[in-house]
Amino acid sequence: MNKPAILTVVQHPDLKQIIHTHLQNQLAQVIEAACYRDVLQHYDILKFQLLILESPWADGADTLKLAEHARSRDRRFPIILVTSSGSKKLAISALRLGLKDYFEFPFPTCELVQAVTRCLEIRRKLSCSAEAACLSGMQPLIGSSRAMANLKAYLPKAAGVDSHVLITGDTGTGKELTAQFIHRQSKRANQPFVAINCAAMPDSLLESELFGYEKGAFTGAQSDHMGKLKMAHGGTVFFDEIGDMSCLAQAKILRLLETREIYPLGGKKSVSLDIRIIAATNRNLEKMVLTKEFRDDLYFRLNVARVRLPSLRERKEDIPDLLNYYLK
Repeated sequence: MNKPAILTVVQHPDLKQIIHTHLQNQLAQVIEAACYRDVLQHYDILKFQLLILESPWADGADTLKLAEHARSRDRRFPIILVTSSGSKKLAISALRLGLKDYFEFPFPTCELVQAVTRCLEIRRKLSCSAEAACLSGMQPLIGSSRAMANLKAYLPKAAGVDSHVLITGDTGTGKELTAQFIHRQSKRANQPFVAINCAAMPDSLLESELFGYEKGAFTGAQSDHMGKLKMAHGGTVFFDEIGDMSCLAQAKILRLLETREIYPLGGKKSVSLDIRIIAATNRNLEKMVLTKEFRDDLYFRLNVARVRLPSLRERKEDIPDLLNYYLK
């Protein structure tokens, strides 16, 4: 049975020791974030069930702003705030944000353990409910038309074979939901699912964001940074709108597919990766290959399993099912 994951951003050595002794390996797997930037990246990428924040932070980062950011993504996501210099104002602000628990250090360790246990149990129940809904086929596979019936029959087959997948379809047909469905039905379901928007990835940030960097690789690189591809090790990477990927990025991804390894910026050794790629586009890649806008060798490597999503105008008989789903 996989243990739930907890993300912590704690600097106080005594707090770290408490977490390591009483939470790590007993209740959950603890992932430590080195800085607030890492918290935001982990939150968007990894599947964890609880966030433990320390306030104040040594570099003056706004703890409550970070908590508000996390809560804006999921209002039910539990956050525990711990502080070594608490105040009435901080406690009230935490309460207003809906944080689950607030502890002023020093505090009885058993109370923290109880709070963590309670939060993890709530998340477990929510996760079971979500999994049951997924297995019922309600989302994303809504509809009983012939087009949807064919899609429902094909997706489990595509998920069961650990090959790269290319999803095509108009904007709004549910390409990312389909990618998530394939991931959840695959043998990589318990590993990370990392979504990358190719249209929003400038070449200037390409290597640092995807491949990461080591401390001292460039001015401002004060600590190692794990790129998004390394975060997805063992899981699935979803390249959304891959038709908008630059030529430079295409060459980098092609090399990754060929060698299954990356070089972080400033690194002297390669890092092996085990990832499955699901790519999606609303553009005609075959035409782009002919006009040299998209690399033919990358296209053929991605187009192993092909999923075409029908537009709503092709399955109008599904409109009542969709309306009932959203009304409920």
